[in-house]
Amino acid sequence: MRIIDFRARPSTPEFIAIARTRLFADHLVDLGVYPQPQSVADLIREMDAAGVAVAVVEGRDLETTFGFKTSNDHVAACARQYPDRLIPFAGIDPNKGMGAVREVERAVRELGFRGVSLNPYMHKLPASDRMCYPVYAKCVELGVPVTITSGLAVQMPEVAIDHCSPREIDIVARDFPELTLLPWSIVNPWAYEAIGIAQRHKNVYVQLGCYWNVPGWSVVVEAVNTVLQDRCVFGSGYPTAPFHETLAAYAQMPFTDAAREKLMYKNAARILGLDG
Repeated sequence: MRIIDFRARPSTPEFIAIARTRLFADHLVDLGVYPQPQSVADLIREMDAAGVAVAVVEGRDLETTFGFKTSNDHVAACARQYPDRLIPFAGIDPNKGMGAVREVERAVRELGFRGVSLNPYMHKLPASDRMCYPVYAKCVELGVPVTITSGLAVQMPEVAIDHCSPREIDIVARDFPELTLLPWSIVNPWAYEAIGIAQRHKNVYVQLGCYWNVPGWSVVVEAVNTVLQDRCVFGSGYPTAPFHETLAAYAQMPFTDAAREKLMYKNAARILGLDG
């Protein structure tokens, strides 16, 4: 079965520098994760070994809140090495106002990016904050999806857990019904709310990744087999966990064959325009 990973970053020095910042260091140590520098070719070799055909690689801009940024130019340079395997999404900081909007325009029109990545709680904003809305509007205009880091604030005490709530996604989905939204890790710790909001809005897709060992996960599997079968994608979060480890866990989960194929490939292929 072909696999599209909607959230995997190479461990280049530019990407893993965030692991040494105060925001992520304790979190990754708690998980037992110690990313080592690698080349983009190393990432591709790991993808090949795990059977991952395509990966979405995302920038991350947290300059205004934590002084950290993985530049979109670096993301573009990584993706250009393997254009058939890596799809770039632009890291955007909504706190930069019109600068953020212009960066979306540059990334999509000049660099060929296929989507945008926001980290609202790391921007110290709820996803529904007015600072984010010009970014969403620009994404609608350009016809690109938005991934939104959600959940996990319980392990990052410097940010507000309320900013991670699925209810924020609900507001954005209501105000921008033409915008495809892909919240990542939203089920932790809000499994039922996340499922309900994805049911309510046809433009919301739940991303499932390496944080499967959480309360409510059996409910998520049931939802993927039924009501969320057409609105779920796989996004491992690599290198937080190795591909083989995450995929081995998913192989043991009781997804139906039809649901598994949609989760691991078909839904993402449709969003990314790879199904033709």
